[in-house]
Amino acid sequence: RVEMVVQRQVDIRIAELIDQYEFTGIRSLDTYARSYPKECLLSNLLGFMSPEKKGVSGIEQHMDSYLQPTRGQATYERDRHGNRLERGPFSETQAHDGWDVYLSIHEPIQQIVEEELAEMVTRCAPKAAYAVMSDPSTGAIMAIAQFPNFNPNDRTTMESPDCWQNRVLTHGFEPGSVMKCIAVCGALDYGIVDLDTEFYCERGNWFYGGRPLRDSGHTYEDLTVREIIQKSSNIGTAKIALEMGEQRLYQVLRRF
Repeated sequence: RVEMVVQRQVDIRIAELIDQYEFTGIRSLDTYARSYPKECLLSNLLGFMSPEKKGVSGIEQHMDSYLQPTRGQATYERDRHGNRLERGPFSETQAHDGWDVYLSIHEPIQQIVEEELAEMVTRCAPKAAYAVMSDPSTGAIMAIAQFPNFNPNDRTTMESPDCWQNRVLTHGFEPGSVMKCIAVCGALDYGIVDLDTEFYCERGNWFYGGRPLRDSGHTYEDLTVREIIQKSSNIGTAKIALEMGEQRLYQVLRRF
């Protein structure tokens, strides 16, 4: 026997008529649907489920094996009337609910971040935008918002994958000059340099390790650490990092 779904989420009145008139080969089954009471809030991180009740994206997909319940099952022998044979073999598996998953997200902060992001999107009309707020003492994510997003209760808002992918995770970019501050902070912390330590910045063009490194538009010579940060010198920062050494630089990056 082959079964095929004709239509999902049929109106209850139609389902009752199908059962009442007992159409040959057609039957209705009670089912359930995941409800997302907060609608668009945190939708790209939470993700959504397929009609088959499997996680498709986000936390729903990543934690699907833990969130799914375990079905109960009993195996036994029965007679021709369908009655269980008392003396026959019997085994039973208990049903269990799925796990609960708790996030570090703070809902009031999430709401504020999403509202502020939406205001910026209205004002600037970007193709995409995202914001992350984390607890600096633990690294725990307190809010993570993006545009475009979607309402998992309304699948018409999800027609494009651009709406439901988590851009914070999938759209990476090089951190660029932000890394200079981290390297310099590490060298200061280790006491390798102070703000007045000078480095020769090669007039903006340095060939090291088989590759050229340039300071775009700059031809600086001697700069202090203070000036290296001020002028955002690639060469000066690289020389500070070399003074720190590979192992200590790695530890600094990990700590940040």
